[in-house]
Order: sequence, then C-alpha cells, then structure tokens
Amino acid sequence: MRVVVTGGAGRSGTVIAAHLRSAGADVLTVDLVAPRGGDAGSHIGSHLFVDLADLGEAVEAFRGADAVLHLAGVWAQGVRTPGVTFNTNVRTTFNVFEAAAIAGVRRVVWASTQAVTGNPWGPDNLPEYLPISESLPARPRGTYALSKHVGEQIGPYFSETRGLEVVGLRLAWMIHEGGWGVVPEWQENPLSRRFNAFVYVDVRDVAAACAAAIEAPLRGAHVINIGSADTCMDIPSSELAAVAFGDVPLRRPLVGYETLVSIRAARELIGYRPRFSWRDHLS
Repeated sequence: MRVVVTGGAGRSGTVIAAHLRSAGADVLTVDLVAPRGGDAGSHIGSHLFVDLADLGEAVEAFRGADAVLHLAGVWAQGVRTPGVTFNTNVRTTFNVFEAAAIAGVRRVVWASTQAVTGNPWGPDNLPEYLPISESLPARPRGTYALSKHVGEQIGPYFSETRGLEVVGLRLAWMIHEGGWGVVPEWQENPLSRRFNAFVYVDVRDVAAACAAAIEAPLRGAHVINIGSADTCMDIPSSELAAVAFGDVPLRRPLVGYETLVSIRAARELIGYRPRFSWRDHLS
C-alpha cells in the first residue's frame, strides 16, 4: 500500500511514518522541512518538500497513493497567532482533501483534536456528561480547536460529494519516548490536568491507530477519539470525576482508572487497542 504522510518530518510524523514502513507500507513523507535523521540524500525518493497551501503541489505528491495521512499544520493553541493557526489548518486541510479527490486517493485519515468538544474544562466550563464521547456537541473554545472543527465538516463533505473514505482521529495529549517524567509532577496537583479530562496517549499507540484507520474496512466519514485506556492520575476514575467534575452526570459507572474520554468507537470501528500506559513506565 502506498501512503503519503503530510507533516512527516515532524516529531510525531517521523515516528508514525516509521511505524507504517515497518508494517510494510510504501511511505512518502511530505513537509516544508527535511525529515529527522540521516543526511539529505538518504531521503530522496521517500520525502518531498511540499507546500500544502499550493493545491497543485499536493495533487502531484498524492498521485499513485492509496491513502493520505494528514498530520501537517499548526499543532496546538498558542504556537502561532490565531489568524495564522486558523487559516493554515483550514486551508491545508481543504487542499489535502481536494488533492486526494483529484489524485484518485481512496482514503484520508487526518489528525483532529479532542479539544473540539469544549476543553479546557474548568469550574465554569464542564462537559455535559462523562465519559466524553464523540456525540458530545462540538464547542471549540480556541482558534486551534475551531480550525479542527471546520476540518471535521470538510471530511464528510468530501465523503458525500467525492466518495472519499474519511477517518478523523481526535487525538489526546501525546507523550513521546523520554517524556514520562512529567507524570509524577501531575500527581502533585491532580486538578492541573482537569483541563483535558486527564487524557494522554503514547505516540506508539497513535501510530498504531493511524495504521488501523488506514486499513479498516470502512465507508463514509467517521470521527473517533484516540487516547490511552486509563487516565493520567493515580486516583480511581469515579473519585477523580467526582472531585474534578462535581455533579456532571455519568452515562455509566466508571471502572478502575479508565479514561474519562471514551475510546469505545475507536475499538469498534478500527479495532484500536492502546498498549501503553504511564503506569508501566513509572511503577
């Protein structure tokens, strides 16, 4: 299978592209910068310098691909100005879908965010229910989340009008190798992680989710949460929910340390099974 990974030179993109290659995919990474590792010549044929703001460049890069994994863009709130964040993410996401349709690509998998549902959570901004699922109405509270919400409208449009198969991955806070040292600090002030409902995910689980979303037998357009199976706190989830979210209703009892953002849809649709937990690294 031929897969094009946009943003493939980034920290996460590099790991995910490597995972896809190890699984047997023929991967082309595209980005505005050179990929990490190796000399410049070592990536000829497997990496292209592509400006996704240019539709023509994107079409050329996508020709012959079976799937596009779209990771490129402004990756968080506050790293660029609001206007740049919104314009960059919306324009490039539209161009990715349009170029995929023109180039005859079958499937687009792309990175959204759990922030579209309304976080940062706090005393004056609580979710309607727990565990949070994909059916919670979108209520973006930042330009980054707003840009991703728009992307979640673009995907179904291209599915309905151009026949693309679309999977949007609402990613949790991502942790890379060597990054687990922050977790003990979080335990000192549990409410410091209330803003995102105590979610996190290992980048290796994200890579596995991307691979599964590319391969899963799906039609139409879908958006699914991707995160760890547990919270980032050493407090049972029922107690954590009571302390952090007060009277927010539970749709079902919380078991053990399970995540407060449901990954049930990801399990059912793409067979997602997160393997990594902070407890394995710090216990």
